[in-house]
Amino acid sequence: MDLPRHPSVGERIGVFPWSTIRVIAWGGMLRCLGFGILPLGNSVAYCVFSMLVITAGERLWMPLSMAWVAQRSDRGSRSMYMSYYTMTYAVASILAPALGTAIYQIDRNLIWYVSIGIGLLVLGGYYALDFVHERRA
Repeated sequence: MDLPRHPSVGERIGVFPWSTIRVIAWGGMLRCLGFGILPLGNSVAYCVFSMLVITAGERLWMPLSMAWVAQRSDRGSRSMYMSYYTMTYAVASILAPALGTAIYQIDRNLIWYVSIGIGLLVLGGYYALDFVHERRA
């Protein structure tokens, strides 16, 4: 039985006209945008909409980024790369509440707007990575 293969780093995927890296970039941006728009509405429907944006971002970002990390590693060191990737996500999950609380104490809406800024940084970083990768190819 053949398993479906993940697209390689610069390869175009599915219905998206972009490379894998750019799809990951937009997934990260959507995730941050979903958090960033939370203070703009106050109804249950708006919160559901925001969570749908976050979920769409995670669906684009998480599986493709893990496949991308796995493809970047050598066959013998794949588990080490994947553990480092998982560890960075775990460290971020530990540090985020303290950092978020500090920002929240400055202004209760600032944390959500900072999320949009982080999303823009992530988007720019992944686009730069894609640019470097395309120049090397």
